[in-house]
Amino acid sequence: MPSTGELLYPQRAWDEAAWRLPDGAATGIRAYRGFRFDQRSLRADRPVPSPRVSVVLLCGGPGEGIEVALEPWAAYTLFGSPRNDRLPVPWLRAATGELRGIGEWRRRFVLLHSILRRRLAAGPPSAPAVRRAWHTLADTGGTVSMTCLARAAGSSERQLERRFRQQIGIPPKVAARLFRFRTALRLLSEGKAAAEVAAFCGFCDQGHLSREFTAMTGLSICRFFTRRRDSRPPLRIGADGRADGLVVPAGHGMAAFSKTDATGIEQSVPRAGENTSPGRSE
Repeated sequence: MPSTGELLYPQRAWDEAAWRLPDGAATGIRAYRGFRFDQRSLRADRPVPSPRVSVVLLCGGPGEGIEVALEPWAAYTLFGSPRNDRLPVPWLRAATGELRGIGEWRRRFVLLHSILRRRLAAGPPSAPAVRRAWHTLADTGGTVSMTCLARAAGSSERQLERRFRQQIGIPPKVAARLFRFRTALRLLSEGKAAAEVAAFCGFCDQGHLSREFTAMTGLSICRFFTRRRDSRPPLRIGADGRADGLVVPAGHGMAAFSKTDATGIEQSVPRAGENTSPGRSE
């Protein structure tokens, strides 16, 4: 039996529906993903780093759940902190209860979206400079210098780093590293050569990319793609020993949705489907 709080991944999981929001960059809510998994296939695993945050709620029948992909500044507004160890989150548990009474994925997405939008409107706003800096990092894939980033955010480097740590949970340099890694991961997934990816993403050479990949995933590039783990919804074992849906911990099960673990690596957010309206995935 895995220990309480351990981060788990289903070895067998299926996407049921997805809703990718066209205004996600502005609202901070990127996508919803409905999934189903084999409860007998849960295994502990290391998360794949990502700059974004994932919220997982189990609802409906056994092994059914919804994953929400969030920008971390939106998570700050929703939960009041980039690190939240006070679980369960009462309003999130209440939302899960409401979702259990709905059988259709489309209606589940719409209900959860309305709940999250209300919480975003009522929560503490993130600083405009933080959001501007975040969008710049996303647009450049993390290749922007910290001086240019602060200038784009309309802030000093010191002030931006302080606000970033407070509202994102990591400094801008770590966020840039994560964006750069995810760009490299996407290009490698598309079949691009490692040397080409290294040059495009601003690594010194292919060896630098390989070392960064191993530091981020614990595996070489070849071994990672042999046992790819990037599309499974992460879960956690509850106090009763069963898989529980909650705000997913980062790193190695340290905090509820902290963006970093002891090595400065962030929790992965599995990709949602490409749908632009709620419904069953093709």
